[in-house]
Amino acid sequence: MVEKSQKQTKKSLSPHATVSTLSMGPKPTTILIPLYVYPSLGAWDVLYERITTYPDRQFILVINPHNGPGATNRPDENYTRELCKLNVYPNVRIIGYVAIGYAKRSLGLVLHDIATYAGWADSLAALRIQGIFLDETPDLYDPDIAEYLETITSTVADTHGLGTMVVHNPGTIPDARYLLLADMTVVFENTYEVLTDGDCLPRLKALAAAYTPDRLACIVHSVPDAIASGAGVHALMDELKEVASAVFVTELCQDYYAHFSPGLLEVLTATT
Repeated sequence: MVEKSQKQTKKSLSPHATVSTLSMGPKPTTILIPLYVYPSLGAWDVLYERITTYPDRQFILVINPHNGPGATNRPDENYTRELCKLNVYPNVRIIGYVAIGYAKRSLGLVLHDIATYAGWADSLAALRIQGIFLDETPDLYDPDIAEYLETITSTVADTHGLGTMVVHNPGTIPDARYLLLADMTVVFENTYEVLTDGDCLPRLKALAAAYTPDRLACIVHSVPDAIASGAGVHALMDELKEVASAVFVTELCQDYYAHFSPGLLEVLTATT
């Protein structure tokens, strides 16, 4: 994701395994929200309203205090207050943002970010983070990169005070071997125009048919107002349900992770 705001074990797979062999069937559609809205008092109220109005919807919320957890051992008082509120909801899973720069970022720095998130629960149990969102994961396969990602996954699984979920975000369809290294992979992060142009949707549907949408996610921004405010968004959601088990859709064209789109968020939760 280009916009920043302020004990699952290591997977051991046959070289011929596919994602579908790991799945027990499709999960209910989940709302995946890059929650980069700064939590000043009342700023997340629209989110709480959606979470309570639709308790059957699962929410994965990616928090990103400062391009990761930040330099301090605990988030500021605003994040502390709001994360404690969110962790009360049984249909919410909070995961922490970590950028890896397409595996060029120092592994030591990545593991330090993970340790920082884990340390939050040591200072206050209600701040527990339930997994890690790895941004800027590669799409082209390299065995050294695979080992780098496996080390991160193993560290998350073995770290006290941290949930085990690992989400990769290449933002496009990666080599299938990378799909095996994450609980969920964002296989599309782009505009509505890109999604609906050419063979993009057919390629995503083919991927889901081969590997099941259960472990796939899509993020779509810049949805035209005519689509976002009408029946077209329902048709879009029907298309996305064929592709992914976790989705995020917004009509915002800029700062789309730093601001809520309340109307579309309501449609999203109501129709998925």
